[in-house]
Amino acid sequence: MAIPFIPTGIGQNAAKEVFKISFDEDLSQIPELHAWDDFNLNTISNKVFTGTTVNGDVPMIGAIGLTVAPSASWYPATPVAGAAVDSASLLIGNDGYNLLSSAAPVAGDVFFNFDFSFPSDVLPGDTMAFVLEFRYIFTGATPTVTLAGNDGGTEGSPIYTNLVTQPGGIGGAASVLRPSDTGGTGVGDTVTIPTSGEIFPDEIFVTAAA
Repeated sequence: MAIPFIPTGIGQNAAKEVFKISFDEDLSQIPELHAWDDFNLNTISNKVFTGTTVNGDVPMIGAIGLTVAPSASWYPATPVAGAAVDSASLLIGNDGYNLLSSAAPVAGDVFFNFDFSFPSDVLPGDTMAFVLEFRYIFTGATPTVTLAGNDGGTEGSPIYTNLVTQPGGIGGAASVLRPSDTGGTGVGDTVTIPTSGEIFPDEIFVTAAA
């Protein structure tokens, strides 16, 4: 399989095997998932973080670190600074982020799911760009870290395709999460904003590095 693809189970689904982060050396602390404006990993001013009147001025992206499949309606209402694994948080810098395990893990894998929520008053010109940060600390050998998405597999038999990532502070090309209405292709897709309230996108693609 290959990019672009829709990760199996992404969004409001009871799925653990969506995104997998693998590391080949032990970590010394619990790894974390954060989100920022850009690769500098130090600002959260884009509209995707500041929200709108309709959504109560909260971020429009959320995630959950997983050891088991969550409920199918796992999306959170608020940011949590260090949401425990298997609990969700809206993502916003150091004020809303996920713990991806319950203790410092040995070499292996951690998992997460992700979703957008778009309010009716978000505008086409609003800045929706963000960067996901996988934060990990080690004291021994330097780990090799890979991020992958379940590309055409199932929850019971996942098939993972590696995504393109970059070190923090390096503004290089990286894989993109792109929401879409039903029937998208991962290229030039659109999302229909509701006339009131909020919606989850029909589809979310992993697309080519940009």
